[in-house]
Amino acid sequence: MNQLDINNAPNLLYVMDDFYKWFCKFDDVTIYNWGDFDITGLLTSFRVYKYTGKCLELFNMMIDIQPFISQHITYNNRILSKQISLLNMKKIFSVEGDIKHNSLSDAVDLMNVCKCFFFNSPKNIDILEELYNKLPALKTPLYYIPYFEDENFELNLIELQKI
Repeated sequence: MNQLDINNAPNLLYVMDDFYKWFCKFDDVTIYNWGDFDITGLLTSFRVYKYTGKCLELFNMMIDIQPFISQHITYNNRILSKQISLLNMKKIFSVEGDIKHNSLSDAVDLMNVCKCFFFNSPKNIDILEELYNKLPALKTPLYYIPYFEDENFELNLIELQKI
């Protein structure tokens, strides 16, 4: 899929039902987003288009991964922020490219940041220090998402590396 495909795609009502059919081919998949804006915007679009299909239940179960990853980004033993922006997270992990704020590039950016986080990629110390000096201090983790810390959670690293 590329930007031209997105630009020429049919409206939301048709795309969502096709997405649901494609999505259901996979076992045990979770949908993640970065920040609450994505899900709010998506649900608003559903209301505008009067969408009542099966994707509603999928997107109501989306997990905002931003606070979980953000609480693990520290410098001098201090959590930098409860919600680090995707742009700053890309800088922290040295993920190349601008933030374009469209569905395709946001999804790719989220995937790349998550891969860097899960594989414990090196962090850019200069960016961490810059954010440390710029952001107000937080003393303790504010969020807990059990999916990653639960002893029964398994991250399939082999599948993730293929992406």
